[in-house]
Amino acid sequence: MSTQLQIDANRLNSQKSTGPVTSEGKARSSQNALKSGLDSESLFIRGEDPEQFRQLQNEYVDRFHPATPDERFQLDLILRNEWLLRRMMRVEAQLWNFYTAQSSSESEQIALGEAFAKASNIFMRLQRRSAQLERGYQEAYAELMRLQAERQEAENIAPTPGLASFLMRDPNHAPKPPESAAFKTIPPGRDPANLALRL
Repeated sequence: MSTQLQIDANRLNSQKSTGPVTSEGKARSSQNALKSGLDSESLFIRGEDPEQFRQLQNEYVDRFHPATPDERFQLDLILRNEWLLRRMMRVEAQLWNFYTAQSSSESEQIALGEAFAKASNIFMRLQRRSAQLERGYQEAYAELMRLQAERQEAENIAPTPGLASFLMRDPNHAPKPPESAAFKTIPPGRDPANLALRL
């Protein structure tokens, strides 16, 4: 449990870090949570450029404009699956280079076949992993489309308070429609048939 001295020190420290001060800094920091949760350095391995990932991230954000945490989560999945799928493509190229370099044949065509024969299990595992990533991308994309359509539909439904408001009126205070000459009420004692002929 914190002592009163620690609590007081924390309060003093919190006064020092109040966030951005300039309007430019505030505008930039207000967008921090709107992009994506995928900014961790652990996403990148040797040979990968974090700037390329940020460029890809910006392209997706500009295209989809995620507006809710659910939409951002699906966008994160799309980004992650595409980034890893690109990595798997590089891995495949490097595997071919690695195993063909170990080939005992001088012919490139035979070396390629020999490489596949030696590492077919590895290539099959890589293919399964790539297929999982493609499926994950497609599922996240479909879910993002569903969420955005649902949100847009909710935003487009305008409230209509005047609709059916006549049902809520008191019939004793309802305005009466004006009478036209053709539909005037018949005074008592007059023959309706004769009156209709005169009109």
